[in-house]
Amino acid sequence: MRAALALVGDVNYGSAELKEFLGETSIGGIPAEFLTTDRIMQRWAQANGSGLPTDRWDDSRQSRPDPLDDHSALIMDRIVLTCPPTTRRIVEAWYRTPLPTRTIAKQLGMSKRALEKAHLLSLNFLKWKIECSNHLTLLKLLKIRA
Repeated sequence: MRAALALVGDVNYGSAELKEFLGETSIGGIPAEFLTTDRIMQRWAQANGSGLPTDRWDDSRQSRPDPLDDHSALIMDRIVLTCPPTTRRIVEAWYRTPLPTRTIAKQLGMSKRALEKAHLLSLNFLKWKIECSNHLTLLKLLKIRA
């Protein structure tokens, strides 16, 4: 272990790359307990699209989540609208803009690392709000495990 750390000591690796190098798994930096909440938020963002085509041709083979049904999307809208202002800005910027993390962090006046931590705190808060909503579809989506 010490040899592996000495080997990467001179190189500035990100945390995910270092974990991979050391043989630890990492799923995009989101802990397993928040993956379903993140997926719900991705689906919420798809449901809240303008419905208009984007300005540029999107020829990527990137998979996109299905949007939430209308009623679930409305419940999520209400949850997001009742979030504290900073949480709301983080959630809307993270899920509804294509901007990179560094740009979002700069716009919100925080470091990239602080934004990533705030995003996880926001997911924790959103998970709690979804659980409090007692909306059956959203509660079922929270229980799904990959």
